[in-house]
Amino acid sequence: MADEGKNNVGCHHALRCTARKETEITGVTAMESFDDTMVSLVTECGRMTLEGEGLSVTTLDIERGLVTVTGQLNGVFYSDESPVRRGKRRLFG
Repeated sequence: MADEGKNNVGCHHALRCTARKETEITGVTAMESFDDTMVSLVTECGRMTLEGEGLSVTTLDIERGLVTVTGQLNGVFYSDESPVRRGKRRLFG
C-alpha cells in the first residue's frame, strides 16, 4: 500500500459525490465518451469510468479540469495507464 501513492505523485484530482445524484470531478484532462449509463474520461491520475442510470454531463470545462455529472451513480472505476500497473480498481458500486 505504501508504494501505491508513489504512482500518483503530482496528481491533482478529486471526486465529490453528493447523495449519489451529483458528482463533481476535478483534474480532468479529456472526455472520452458519455451516454446515459456511462461517462468515460481521463484525469491527471488515470482513466476513470462512472456508471449509473440517467447520467448527464452538466458541466464540461476541460480548460479548468472540471466535469459535473448528475443522475444515479452506481459505480466509479479507475484504470491505471502505466505499463507496470494495468487493470481496474473499483472505488465503490
